[in-house]
Amino acid sequence: MTKRNTWLWIEWGALFWVLPVLMWLGGRGFPKFLPLVLGTIFITIYLVRSPRFDNRRFFSRENSKAFARGMLWKFPMVGLALLLLTWTIAPQQLFFFPRQRPLIWLMVMMLYPVFSAFPQEIIFRAFFCQRYRTLFPASRLLLVMNAACFAFVHIAYGNLVGPLLTLPAAFMFARTYTRHRSVLLAAVEHGLYGALVFTVGLGNYFFNGRVGS
Repeated sequence: MTKRNTWLWIEWGALFWVLPVLMWLGGRGFPKFLPLVLGTIFITIYLVRSPRFDNRRFFSRENSKAFARGMLWKFPMVGLALLLLTWTIAPQQLFFFPRQRPLIWLMVMMLYPVFSAFPQEIIFRAFFCQRYRTLFPASRLLLVMNAACFAFVHIAYGNLVGPLLTLPAAFMFARTYTRHRSVLLAAVEHGLYGALVFTVGLGNYFFNGRVGS
């Protein structure tokens, strides 16, 4: 193992395993938006300046038609699954957010894809896949570790439902990013599924406040 890889392992563990635990230990008092904001700023600067990263990946629409065709069948299937899950584990929350707080819900629908999903995809897809691909040279292993890290980060919200729901979603986002080489398309998918989560009533598992309760 090279010295550079040793430091990469330490960095990877600190960012994607230690930091989420610290956020979880901090409870509601920990400003969970802060790592996202600061991370997005510094990581974007790093990626833009990195000769190994193609900046066109930020907003590439390569194979966007194929992406759209895939979403035509994936989106309703995921929506139905989330609807059934909400009805099973939290029936009292079903569509609570849009019914009880329609204006705030509408704001979340408009702002989440831009100010949450897109920054997360910069960090967890563009940065992760570019920075740590030497640690996980096999493409499938890279996808698995990416999904595992993305799911584990959600432990910061103090429940297990969030990480468990995030795991399969993370595989889809990572696959979209690697297949289409686009942060934008991965963020579109992330934003759509995030909107579904908040709409059907599962937002409490992904939010530090009290959305829909």
